[in-house]
Amino acid sequence: MGRPKKNQVEESTDLQKALLRARSARDGVFRSIRNLDSLANEAKTDVDKQHVFLARVISLEKYISQFEKYQQEILASLVDLNLVREFEQVDALVADAMEEMCGTIRSTMEQLQPKRTPNFVHKIVSLIHNNKAISDIERYHYLISCLSGPALTIVKAVPLSADNYSIAWNELTKCYENRRLLATAHVDKLFAFAPLKKKSVSSLLSFVHTFRENVSAINALGIENISSFLLFYIRVRVIDTKTRRLFEASIPQSEIPSLDDLLNFISQRCKILENIGKSAEKVELVSKPNFKKGKGAPSVKSSLTSTTNSSRPSQKTSKCLYCQLEHHLYRCFLFKKISTDLRRKFASDNCLCFCCLKTGHSANACSSTFRCKTCQSKHHTLLHLDCDNLSLKEFSQERGDKSQPNNVDSEPSASLSKFAGTTCTDKPVVLGTAIVRIFDNTGKLQTVCVLLDGGSQVSVMNSECVNRLGLQRRKTCTNVSGLSQQPVTKIKGSTHCRFVPLTAEEPQFVASDIIVLSQITRYMPSEK
Repeated sequence: MGRPKKNQVEESTDLQKALLRARSARDGVFRSIRNLDSLANEAKTDVDKQHVFLARVISLEKYISQFEKYQQEILASLVDLNLVREFEQVDALVADAMEEMCGTIRSTMEQLQPKRTPNFVHKIVSLIHNNKAISDIERYHYLISCLSGPALTIVKAVPLSADNYSIAWNELTKCYENRRLLATAHVDKLFAFAPLKKKSVSSLLSFVHTFRENVSAINALGIENISSFLLFYIRVRVIDTKTRRLFEASIPQSEIPSLDDLLNFISQRCKILENIGKSAEKVELVSKPNFKKGKGAPSVKSSLTSTTNSSRPSQKTSKCLYCQLEHHLYRCFLFKKISTDLRRKFASDNCLCFCCLKTGHSANACSSTFRCKTCQSKHHTLLHLDCDNLSLKEFSQERGDKSQPNNVDSEPSASLSKFAGTTCTDKPVVLGTAIVRIFDNTGKLQTVCVLLDGGSQVSVMNSECVNRLGLQRRKTCTNVSGLSQQPVTKIKGSTHCRFVPLTAEEPQFVASDIIVLSQITRYMPSEK
C-alpha cells in the first residue's frame, strides 16, 4: 500500500483541529453551566446567594444554545473522520451531564423566583376596584396589567368593555377567594422556609418578614382554630393520594377542616376496607378453580413463566432505532441532526409514540408527563412543528388518532371536498355556535364565534375573519359542491390556524385546509 496523499493528510489535520476547537469551546460553556449549577445548590440554603443566582440564571438559555451548536460541530467533524462511536462514548456523556444540571437549575429557578401571593385579589381592591377616580374601562385595563397566568386567562375570557368589568371581577373573586386554598398556601411558605446556615442581616430579615407576613395573613382569614388546622396540615400530607381525594370529596371545599375531621374519616375508611377485604377473601375461596394434574389441565406456572420471558426483551432493549447504537432515540444526535419533517416521518413509519418516542403504545395511552418545551403540548420537543408546516394529518397522528372517515360515496368525482346542505323547510334551522380563541399572525389570542355543522366535510372561514387575524392565505384547487352537484364559486383560497377553548390554554387544536369564502351564512335564519 502506498502512502496517503498530501491533500488527504492536510484535510485530516484540518478536521482534527476543528474538532479540538469545537471541544474546547464546548467545554468552556459546560464549565459555565456547572458553575451556575453549583450556585443554584448554594442558593437553596443561602439567602445572600439567591439574588446572585437569579441575576446569572438569565444566561442559561444562551449557554444551552451555544452548547448544542458546538456539539453539532463536534459530531460533524467526527462523522468526517469516521469516528461516530467516539461521540457516543465521550461527547454524549457530556451532553447527559449538561441536561441533568440544567434540570436542577430550572427547578431551583422556579422555587426562588418571586411569585404572586394567592390573595392578590385583596391587594388590588384598594388600588383599582374601590378607586372612584377611574372609570370601569380603566379599571379593566389596570386589572389586566396586574394579572398573569391563570388569573389573566379568566379575565381575558370576558370581552373587554366597561359593562363587562363587573362580570370579570366577579369571576376572578369567585375563583380566588377560597379561604382553604389561601390558608394552605401561607402555611406552605412557613414549612418551606429553608434552615439558616449562617447568621447575616439579610437572612434574619427574610426569616422575620416571611413568618410575620404569612402568620398575619392566616389570622386575617378568620380561622377559628389555627392550631387544629396546622395539625391537620401536617397529617394530611402523609396519607395516600386516593384517601386524600376521598376525604376532600366528603367535606365542603369552602370550610376549614380540622384534625378531628381527618381522623374520623380515616377511621371510617378503615372499617370499610376491613369489610371489603373479608368479603373479597370469601369470594376468592369459593370461586377458586381446582385443576387436576393431567395432559389437558393448564399449567399456571408455565403460563406465567412464558409471559414474563416474552416481555423481558422489550424492557431491556435500549438500542436506537435510527443508528442502531446503545442509547435512546431522543438522545441520538444523528436523529437530532435531520429535519423535523424527517423525524416525524421516521416516528410515524416505525409506529413510535409521539410523546416519548418509544414503541408499544400510542400517544393517547402514553403515561409520560413530559410536554413539548416549545408549545407545552403533549408531544416530544424533537417533533415540534410550526403551524405553517403542520398538516391536519400529522396533527391526528400526534394524538394517536387512528380513526378514518367512512367513504360512503364510491362514485368517482373530481371534487376533493363536499358539504351536505339542507332543503328549505317550514321552520328555520339554527346551528350550534361556540366561542373559541384563535392565534393571530402575532401570536396573540383573539375571540372568534364558530358555527358548528355536523354534516359539513370542510372547514370554512370568511375573508373578514381571515383579514382580522392576519392569517396567511394560499391558492387552492379544492372544489366544493352542495346539493345537485352545484359548485360553490368565488373561493378565495385556503388557510390554517391554531385555536384553544375560551376559558383554557389547553388543549390546542390545529385546523388546516380551511376554505376562505366571502360569506358563510346570513347573520340570522329567516323565513321567506
